[in-house]
Amino acid sequence: PAAGSGKRPRGDCLRAYSALPVWVVEDHQDVLPFIYRAIGSKHLPASNISFVHLDSHPDLLIPVNMPADTVFDKEALFSELSIENWIMPAVYAGHISQVVWLHPPWAQQISEGEHDFLIGKDVSTTTIRVTGTDHYFLSDGLYVPADQLENQKPLNLHVICINPTEASSSQEENGKVTSAKRLKLNTDDIASTTSASSSMAPGDLDHSTPSLKKNEVQNAIAPNKGETLSECSASSSLHECPIREVAKDVCQVLQKGDAYVLDIDLDFFSVKNPFKEMYTQ
Repeated sequence: PAAGSGKRPRGDCLRAYSALPVWVVEDHQDVLPFIYRAIGSKHLPASNISFVHLDSHPDLLIPVNMPADTVFDKEALFSELSIENWIMPAVYAGHISQVVWLHPPWAQQISEGEHDFLIGKDVSTTTIRVTGTDHYFLSDGLYVPADQLENQKPLNLHVICINPTEASSSQEENGKVTSAKRLKLNTDDIASTTSASSSMAPGDLDHSTPSLKKNEVQNAIAPNKGETLSECSASSSLHECPIREVAKDVCQVLQKGDAYVLDIDLDFFSVKNPFKEMYTQ
């Protein structure tokens, strides 16, 4: 994942990295110690972080039998986590307030759209539970009514589908070159953009305007932003210009937080649709 700054009051400034930090780990949950370390060093705020999660899986389950107070002992917490349940304890601890799950079309574990619910400590079991009623939470027995939770924290969850095939088809229909050819033609430009993004200290974003931050996020999603937007200029509909709509939705969520973390899980690109292998058409 990579950490960056969003809007934040001038009187409560975060420290700035000299370059955009990126941490690479094998198991998904192993990134959490780096996030906590950035919070401890005041490069990330202790609360109201927006978390952008690009993955084939939500990773939003909860260790079923883990006492809620475990989140306040980070070493004990890290030993309890696995790849499917490492984000929500950080939500209960108060660090993360917004989550964007960007998923491929076949991964539909949570229904599309915006979900607002509470996470807290179940007074009867002292474990972490949620008021979310999506089947994803119900099937694991994680739901309890709000009046059964103490130390409640709100979570704003956005589930957004990314369909690279649809985007590619739209571009080709508009008479543009294919993605593979465009990548070959613009390797130098993309490398230059990536280098510039990597050298930007997160603190630099604190003094930027909202429109500038939006452009930066669009660059992160599509490095050759100008070309992508020109391809979509013929229509602003979601069907014909999905990348623009995704960028807009993500930007709106980032504006709600004081900082953001971008988490890219490579199984988004490598995991196959298991149902196509299990069943014939």
